[in-house]
Amino acid sequence: MENWLPTVQRFDVAFDVEDEETTFFRGLDRLDVPGGSTATYALRVMALDVGARSGTVRFTAPATGEYAEYVVQAQVAECAVLETVKLEAAAMSLASTTIYVANPRRAAVAVGEVTCDSEYVSCVQVGDMSGMAEGAFAVSYRPLAPGGGAMEEAELVIRTDAIGDFRYKLKLAALPALGQSEVRVRGSLGARTEQTVGVAVFQIGRASCRERV
Repeated sequence: MENWLPTVQRFDVAFDVEDEETTFFRGLDRLDVPGGSTATYALRVMALDVGARSGTVRFTAPATGEYAEYVVQAQVAECAVLETVKLEAAAMSLASTTIYVANPRRAAVAVGEVTCDSEYVSCVQVGDMSGMAEGAFAVSYRPLAPGGGAMEEAELVIRTDAIGDFRYKLKLAALPALGQSEVRVRGSLGARTEQTVGVAVFQIGRASCRERV
């Protein structure tokens, strides 16, 4: 902002945003500029959805009523990865965590599709995303086999129509299976004894098993 007078001027700052429901300008209410000099004004633009945004910033000198006005145009892109989440679980065991998503709107937001690259990851919304609050999402990881020591990467996307998509990078490690419970078999010499053993299967669809003693 340029001061055209030889003395210090204080300017009042006002914003006029095209869409006040989805776009917000943030900055100081006043700006002091030395005489015959310029000063930098820090303006922050926040938008709730993707697309072109516009508005004006007006600097007014209260003593004279003179003002300078600037037109601001911004192109809002989809958000990048918000956070990297690491999950480690033994084969056929469960690891879980909770992700919190902020809702900057005053009204509640409906969540649409939730997707993930990994078939071993599930994500369930816990409660509602009420206005000016956080929504909670329970993320679970249950691998079916060890991963050989390498970490797998996957992308989790939580989609909303009102405030856009929220992207998370998952780093997943599948460890060797934990020891199973002990099975004790007792029987008389020369007699046949049978013992039923239950096996939990988490695979979707038919699974084949083999025994080894």
